Amino acid sequence: METRTNPFPDLVVVAHEKGKESTPESGLKRRVLAYNDKLFLAEHEMVKGWVGTVHSHPHDQIVYVVHRRARPYPGHVSGKHV
Repeated sequence: METRTNPFPDLVVVAHEKGKESTPESGLKRRVLAYNDKLFLAEHEMVKGWVGTVHSHPHDQIVYVVHRRARPYPGHVSGKHV
């Protein structure tokens, strides 16, 4: 039998249907799927034309687009204002 170690023992990962949903801003629905002190993965569902408020986080975030396209806020790359 193969022994496997978890390289991220503090990472909490939940099944999609058990992810906590919230509405942090009008027009944005969020479902948290994985997190720890340094990383955050969430599914975001945005209404067409939604523009989020400029903000920052103490952790890295993972974003992927499932349908359509997303445009990052001009001048913000990798959490840094450029």
